[in-house]
Amino acid sequence: MSDGQTYNPQKLIKQILISVFISLGTIIAIFLILSFRGVSIDFSQFQPIWLVGGFVSIIAAWLVDALRLFFTTLVWGKPISYLNILTWVLSC
Repeated sequence: MSDGQTYNPQKLIKQILISVFISLGTIIAIFLILSFRGVSIDFSQFQPIWLVGGFVSIIAAWLVDALRLFFTTLVWGKPISYLNILTWVLSC
């Protein structure tokens, strides 16, 4: 981290939590819009495994996107640490 930044795990955790809350807010907004349109949602068939799978997919997408940017910056000859790139991906 030659650009003067220091590693702060609390900041990374905060960015992860903000991203998760934004995703949850989007899901809640979708359910609210559907309920206003009169679409009934049957929660008796709800299976939490799909929710867990969704969270795992979101986290995997963040990690893969950071890995893609990591390799892109290496090809450009501008090596940036994976942690800095992951922080950038989570802050967007």
